[in-house]
Amino acid sequence: MRLMSGSWGKTYASLISDFPKTYAALNIDKKFTDSLKEHKRVVENLKKADKLINGFAMARDSNKEPFLEPYTGAVAECVSSHKTFAGKLKSNFNKYRPKVKIQQKTFDSVYKSLTDDLQALVDQTESQVKGMAQEIKGQEAKAEKSAKGVLALQQKEDQHYKAFFKWMEAIEKKQDVKKWNSEFPKMMKPLNKCYGAMAVWVKGNKELKNKDFLKEYKVLKPRLGQFKLNENATAEDLGEKISFYHNPVINCSRELEKVDVKKKKSKSG
Repeated sequence: MRLMSGSWGKTYASLISDFPKTYAALNIDKKFTDSLKEHKRVVENLKKADKLINGFAMARDSNKEPFLEPYTGAVAECVSSHKTFAGKLKSNFNKYRPKVKIQQKTFDSVYKSLTDDLQALVDQTESQVKGMAQEIKGQEAKAEKSAKGVLALQQKEDQHYKAFFKWMEAIEKKQDVKKWNSEFPKMMKPLNKCYGAMAVWVKGNKELKNKDFLKEYKVLKPRLGQFKLNENATAEDLGEKISFYHNPVINCSRELEKVDVKKKKSKSG
């Protein structure tokens, strides 16, 4: 028998209530069947665990803390109350077992089947919480890996950012239009590769949501193919073209920093 949360309490109660009806022909001692009624606390605890565990996904997504304690506590109550009930049931089983040997064998079998099913239900609550713990552990590992990946990407971006602005300042100082046209793709490519990778990462990872970064990258991206100047372009034309890229690159870099897990010094260009 395998049931996920949502059915434990109901199934536990059904197993208990159906037992005397199903095996009425055995003429089971009424004192034993009456003792079955003491299961109500177990059912209440299982229903509480049902309700709580069914809300796990919502709690996980909102990162409520302390995260597993409510679930482990609820399951501990189920285990404890079932253990008490099962202990009393075993005592009554020994006390009110049929005296006729031929009936004893049948009664032993159905009793074992009942108690095995009840125990299986309680074991499932523990199994469910263990699975939840594994899920949390997996998410934490994934988040840690993401954080390291983001940090590495931003460190790489920082290097390309500095190299780009150093190159751009030299171009502006020398007013070298020809060098601007020939070297811009080479200087921008690694920087744009970082921004593109971060855009994909941010879109696909809810922990890294940063709409401002995506907004700034959306401004920069279409400009990347508009860098070329005519050979007879003036210093003023070059200055305007540099300004065309100056702020969008700074804005992308600034917003990219905000996705990072580690504070870094603000950049300027």
